[in-house]
Amino acid sequence: YNPSHFENLYKNDQREVGNTILDLAVLLWAENDPNIKSLLWDWCRLAIAKDSWGNNLDLEISHLLFGLSITYDWYKDSLPDDLRKGIREFIYQHTNSQYAFAKLQVGWWTRSYWQNHCWIKYTSILASGLALSRDYPEAKEWVKFAESQIKMIIDVQPPYGSNQEGLNYSVYGTLWLVRSLAILEDQGEDLFTQSKYLENYYKYYQAFSVDENLDTFFDVGDSPRFLWYSPAEIFAKLGQKYNSQEYEDLYSFYRFKVKKPKAGLMSAVYSLPKGSLNLLTKDLDHIYIQDIGVYSEKILRKNFVVNSFFFKSGIAGGRWAHEMSAKDPSLRLNRSHSHPDQNHFIVWTPKGFLISDTGNSKKS
Repeated sequence: YNPSHFENLYKNDQREVGNTILDLAVLLWAENDPNIKSLLWDWCRLAIAKDSWGNNLDLEISHLLFGLSITYDWYKDSLPDDLRKGIREFIYQHTNSQYAFAKLQVGWWTRSYWQNHCWIKYTSILASGLALSRDYPEAKEWVKFAESQIKMIIDVQPPYGSNQEGLNYSVYGTLWLVRSLAILEDQGEDLFTQSKYLENYYKYYQAFSVDENLDTFFDVGDSPRFLWYSPAEIFAKLGQKYNSQEYEDLYSFYRFKVKKPKAGLMSAVYSLPKGSLNLLTKDLDHIYIQDIGVYSEKILRKNFVVNSFFFKSGIAGGRWAHEMSAKDPSLRLNRSHSHPDQNHFIVWTPKGFLISDTGNSKKS
């Protein structure tokens, strides 16, 4: 969290700047440490001094706007006057541009409701609008529009918990979708009750794991075998919302057993569940997901997986999305990170992959 790392993150992965600001905001909320406050203020100053975040319309600026919006919303009264003004104007300038672009409904992510960029963008617009709702009248329009798009995302997701982008991209996108619904819940609207996708996501997640360690996954489509981000935040909130032992166990597993990637600090904001480390239930030893044409089976010996078989023969994008877009052509069907897998299979043993997804060699 030392600000000396800012330039390196800005140069190599600008999303991590926003993630760092968000982490510091949560740490300050949890510990109220003046040293953490000083670090948070420094990171915010460095961030708003930069004008270019990717193309200023995609993921880089969305991560930053979310972190800045949380900081501004939680600590508005304690921010130094110049920094408060700087953050407020930065959020306004960039979110107003995002909103104008999204309203045109022509950008590739604006109506790609099965794609992680879409989920992340509307979450950042929602958070920014709420943070500035008392400063700019038009911010309420941002909130209203983002909420309508998030509702659309929920409405068109497959009820099976399946995601056509592969495991890693699904974790990335679902993390942000959960954040958006948590924000709306705080505003008095509970969309979790309307989402069978989120309620059943754990089945899809475990279908793509090769064994009981949940650290290696079938590398379907563009998604690699290993996690970029910890899913602990997802499981913490979904365990709370659905009173689900499966999600509580998954949260506990990633929070206390898995060392890398580290659990996101945002999970601390939710009421943390207490689960066991017993994960692989008999019902999930073999799973068929019709939407994406996936069959996954794990062969166990004394509660340890000795062989995993994964078969995929499905339409790129998933059957559900194709059916939905056929009914409503305005929905943009974006194949995104999925591959048109036909009669495609992967075999794994504890010694490694016997047969892998060669179409993903650059990202495996």
